[in-house]
Amino acid sequence: IPSDKGENETTEKSTEVADTADEPQEEEKTEETAAAGDDKDGKPVMDKADADEPGTKEPPAKRQATDAAKDEACKEDGDTGTKADSGKGAGEADAQAPLEKKADIPDNVIEEGRIYFFYRPKVETEDPKSIDDLQRLFFILSPTSREGPLRMLAVGKKRMPKSTGHERFFGFVNAVDKSMDTLVEGLASNSYETKTKGTRTTPAARVAAEGVYSICNSNSGGNSGSGGNGGAGTTHLSYKLELPQEPGPVQAELGIAAAASLVLSIKNPDTPNPGPNAGLGNKAEFPKEKMEQFGNCRWIGCRDPELLDYPRCEFLLVGAGEDKHATEHLQQLLESDVVKALHAAEKGSGGAEDDEEAALLAKLRAELHPQKADLPTEPVQDGQWE
Repeated sequence: IPSDKGENETTEKSTEVADTADEPQEEEKTEETAAAGDDKDGKPVMDKADADEPGTKEPPAKRQATDAAKDEACKEDGDTGTKADSGKGAGEADAQAPLEKKADIPDNVIEEGRIYFFYRPKVETEDPKSIDDLQRLFFILSPTSREGPLRMLAVGKKRMPKSTGHERFFGFVNAVDKSMDTLVEGLASNSYETKTKGTRTTPAARVAAEGVYSICNSNSGGNSGSGGNGGAGTTHLSYKLELPQEPGPVQAELGIAAAASLVLSIKNPDTPNPGPNAGLGNKAEFPKEKMEQFGNCRWIGCRDPELLDYPRCEFLLVGAGEDKHATEHLQQLLESDVVKALHAAEKGSGGAEDDEEAALLAKLRAELHPQKADLPTEPVQDGQWE
């Protein structure tokens, strides 16, 4: 179970999860256990739940029949996932009021914005060469279609699920803040003292990729975008990379495809973890209005993207191939970004600027300010391990 110490020490305005363990600990802390949510063998605590659908332990045949019935019940309500044993309320905070979408966004798209991928090397590993040298994979969702905070999400397997293999990976919202600088600062290098090994250093995270994303409802059955009329309302997180322009070994090993679509489901925090080493100990605290969306389901589609605005929100990503319609829309966003980046570069240089990659890198630095936290950007430039 993740510890209660936080990897990202942000300002007071930052709402942050204390489920990472980069804080100083005693000599028992090793390179393998420094990662947030890793067990004593260095494996993510969510790994055991990746192979099977979360649920109670029952004989396979009985569990299959039970889950099928529960799934059908949830689908009748337009949800994805399975039904819970109880639906008790939780949380007292005020929920944000739903925000109107921009007029040029397709009806089934409930949120869109920019996505940034990062990986953090293990303790004292300054020159990572493979996924075995990594502690954690993160990605930041920065919505542009609504006024909302930025969220940093952690993936339990240290890589994204294969979009064509139906892999299912747990993850959780690691930190939430209105400031990109605050989130990026949480990815900076940090040091701590141990009794036996002296000063130990966790290297800064590396910027691995950047692009655009959308969260959309499939089978929405019309203009509602709520997933109510055309089927179960499965929610997809789709993304398309802008940088690197040609993904390399880093992106391949981290499962970051040039374009992908993943089924995105949210876990009901009132339901138990599927195993002793799966899931978070401290759950998300949703307000009552948000909890009502779960009903008696253990999992629901992310039809309300504001659920991701709450730290410790647990989610499941399942590979789902490439969504053609989502990719077409994201391609339009990318083309618009390129035009804007080239225009900004031209204005900044006082002359013609036709180096698209250089312009996009300049835009990336302007958005992330990685230099403030000394985050290396080489992997996002050429796709190579350092």
